[in-house]
Amino acid sequence: MKRVIGVVLAVMLGFSGSAAAVPIFSHTTDGLGNYQITVDDRGDLTTDLANLVANNIFGTVIGTDDGVNAGVDFYIADINLDDLLQFSFSSASSVTNLTGTIEYADETSEAFNYSFNDSNPNPDPPPSIPEPSSLLLMGVGLVGLGASRLRKTKKS
Repeated sequence: MKRVIGVVLAVMLGFSGSAAAVPIFSHTTDGLGNYQITVDDRGDLTTDLANLVANNIFGTVIGTDDGVNAGVDFYIADINLDDLLQFSFSSASSVTNLTGTIEYADETSEAFNYSFNDSNPNPDPPPSIPEPSSLLLMGVGLVGLGASRLRKTKKS
């Protein structure tokens, strides 16, 4: 039994450290092609949001972060280290597809593609999915309950 618990704990520790950062995009719009975008990475224990490059937009930073328009790309850096990036921009079309790259403080990066339109100014947040380590912890608890129940029935 001790060996099983040791293996389960080792697997659980392996899952908990490997979770990749998943930025949460949200936006508001006035329905006239003006957007405010928020990219949030708070709650992720493995990496922190460092900066974002949005392709083919001319943007303006909201808040105290640093941003610059260079050619057709807009760069924003999380200089206040709050893992939150906010910016605004205008689009002439009713359907917008925001693309670019997010770079994290641990020097990893990933491409993003965020699609939205004027008819849905405040989209629903993505559904929450439990992490593998949470499911594993719940499974270990259920196995422990089953084992203690089995011991009680064997003794009586």
